[in-house]
Amino acid sequence: NVRSRRKRQMCIRDRPFTKKKTEKKTGNVEFVFIPKVGQEFLTLGDTLITPAGEKMVINDFKFFVSEIGLSLLDASEKAISPMENDSNQVGIYLVDFSEENVHLNENGRHGHGFKFTCKAPVGEYADVRYQIGVPRQYNLADISTNPFPVNGKNGMYWSWNSGFKFLVINGNSPAAQGTPLHLSIGLGYRMLDYNFRSMLLAESREKIKVEEEKITVLTFEFNINSFLTNADGSYYSFAPSTPNTAQVHGGQMSDVLLSLIHI
Repeated sequence: NVRSRRKRQMCIRDRPFTKKKTEKKTGNVEFVFIPKVGQEFLTLGDTLITPAGEKMVINDFKFFVSEIGLSLLDASEKAISPMENDSNQVGIYLVDFSEENVHLNENGRHGHGFKFTCKAPVGEYADVRYQIGVPRQYNLADISTNPFPVNGKNGMYWSWNSGFKFLVINGNSPAAQGTPLHLSIGLGYRMLDYNFRSMLLAESREKIKVEEEKITVLTFEFNINSFLTNADGSYYSFAPSTPNTAQVHGGQMSDVLLSLIHI
């Protein structure tokens, strides 16, 4: 008995010590995207007047958001991760305004937007960064093996051209004289990087605080009037022209639209 007890003691003493891992504290970050026409909420299916004075109806409006991160004052970045119970585990989100999963009330005016929630390490951050588009490893991959939401089942994949549409607006306008409106942006080099605060001014700006068991809400507006105002101050028109401004699948006009996106 003495011998066996000593043996057990030696086994316990000789067992390698493993340090228990401590879980990093996280908080929730809610991203809210709001479509607008000037100061008014944009409602799909309603008639709006573009900056060019043309009537327009938007029936479909969606885009991918990916590569989301929060940066510290020293410009280092912390990645945001999906919620554990989210069907989306790749950190790519399809903002689809037809789903309208958030109701808005602004000074008595009602509208809808789209939101999704992620996890981020607890802390204070200087800015938020993300891209509109699909990362290369999924954009050019076999969609039959791609995870949700980049599996090609949401109308955002070009069957005739390898890759995803990063942003799509479908609708109609009398100015297009019967041609349906289809404004799309895609291809790898058209990924859009967004950085919402200047690092030079970060010290004087209000910090983004992520706290444990709390929700930090970040709101972004997509104003269709800005999207339809050209860089030189003139207005984007759907009237028949060359190149075609009503049906944009790529090329020159896709680059023009790319330069007009401000969120």
